[in-house]
Amino acid sequence: MLAPSALVGSAERLAPHASMIFVQLSSAAYVVVSRVILTQGISSTVFLVYQFALATIFMAALAFIFERKNRPPLTKSILCWIFLLALIGLTLSQNLLSACLYYISSTLEAAVVNLNPVFTFILSIMSMQENLGINTWWGKGKIFGTLLSVSGASTLMFWKDSTESLLGTTSLTEWVFGLVMVVLGVLALSTWILLLRPMTKRYPAEFSLTAIMFFFGTLQTAVIAIFTSHEATEWRLHWD
Repeated sequence: MLAPSALVGSAERLAPHASMIFVQLSSAAYVVVSRVILTQGISSTVFLVYQFALATIFMAALAFIFERKNRPPLTKSILCWIFLLALIGLTLSQNLLSACLYYISSTLEAAVVNLNPVFTFILSIMSMQENLGINTWWGKGKIFGTLLSVSGASTLMFWKDSTESLLGTTSLTEWVFGLVMVVLGVLALSTWILLLRPMTKRYPAEFSLTAIMFFFGTLQTAVIAIFTSHEATEWRLHWD
């Protein structure tokens, strides 16, 4: 029987992996729910504005509760970096991932979104943030997992089925356009993850950092929504 300290150590080692699995499952569920909401007629950009605004309020409340006494000072440099993070990881990435549902199915998007760890791993190798470790079992396992994920997603990416998008059955050109959008969105998300790691070291107040980032994302996406969503029905929320 394991001692309590050994159980705690095992839990701490497994926590990051369990969290990553939970994030991937949540992302897949989010895509399906988003598709249901967008079929009600709300604009994808407006949908994100509401999301980011609510997230700003929620994270600001957490920051006030847990970090109000030990929050590090904000500098212009840090604010600029947070603005850039919001632009890449929220405004660019999430707008692409939401708008692509007008051209491809939620199944295809979920498959490509689940390649996020693969893209992040490849970019971390290219930027030398992580060693390949090809001579270790851990490194070989990561390479095998990468190839397995790519092969599975590629099967769905290049096997165009009859699933309809939000616009109905799309043409091949529209399908390819949607596929490019989701790939670019995931690449932006992976880039954001790599930039986020050094940022949390410069500003080690995760709740405050996230709240500010969502605030900037709300402003940036609202600017886009003003130019792309002119109909009142695109801004109207329903109880369902």
